Amino acid sequence: MGDTILIKQHDQKRIVQISRASNTYFVSQEDAALPAAATDTASATPPGEVQVSISIVDLGDRKTMFGKEARHVRTLIDRQPQTGACDQSRMSIDTDGWYIDLPKVMTTPAANQPAPAKSGCADTIKTTETGDQRRE
Repeated sequence: MGDTILIKQHDQKRIVQISRASNTYFVSQEDAALPAAATDTASATPPGEVQVSISIVDLGDRKTMFGKEARHVRTLIDRQPQTGACDQSRMSIDTDGWYIDLPKVMTTPAANQPAPAKSGCADTIKTTETGDQRRE
């Protein structure tokens, strides 16, 4: 998409678009409309469990990017639905990247942000995290 980066955050039901050329970003909600029959069926079943494991490893490398010190970080995300979960999709993501600290204006939570739409799938998400996002 040229100089535009598109990030879909399915867990938060939103899409983030970043324009590198203009140094701007836009956050919008995903359309999560389901047919009425799918919603009724999903709400009749008891919630299942999905286990998500997140491992963050700071590789210790540093370099200057955009006038800031960037850290070399590897992130592993493993999503495993358990028996009875209504969403049986498995996922494994391995990300290796360079990260700088966000400016305070981007790290402040947005006020009055709309709640994610109900999708009818009521699985319980159990998350375990290992590693540090930063190494000082």
